[in-house]
Amino acid sequence: MFIGYRSDIRRNTPHRFTLMFLSALLGEYFHSVLFQVIREEHNLAYAIGTQLNMDKGAIHVYAKISKDNIELVEKLVMEEIEKIQDGIIDDKVIELTKNAKVNEILKNGDSPFNPLYDLQDELMGFGKISDEMIIEKYNDITKEDLQEAANMLVLDTIYVLKGKA
Repeated sequence: MFIGYRSDIRRNTPHRFTLMFLSALLGEYFHSVLFQVIREEHNLAYAIGTQLNMDKGAIHVYAKISKDNIELVEKLVMEEIEKIQDGIIDDKVIELTKNAKVNEILKNGDSPFNPLYDLQDELMGFGKISDEMIIEKYNDITKEDLQEAANMLVLDTIYVLKGKA
């Protein structure tokens, strides 16, 4: 299952880091909302997560599920996004996501590819953004910021591959 949300948020907009954080909070880690609700709590998915396309301002939710669970998983994904749009966000999940994002930045800082990512942003006209600045941006994100970014999401696509399985 693929559920696509789009927004007007791009690399050069004020909500850039909030959208990146929102995607992580929804589905990039084991503690993320969709993983916990759909996989752990309801045992409906073999895998579930999100992918972010910053160039298009899109968050893609993907789930590997049984065809018998399509409607329920779709409903639960939408409910969880609506909760965030209403400002109902667990403080512990926010804190875990902040820690995970910061650790990711610190780990990537040691990567030989890190200068290439910096160069890509510079060439695209976004300027050089230091790791310290990114960490500060993530640490400053509030529930209200997440709620605002979530309210900019528009459901665009629901796509399901239904095989014989």
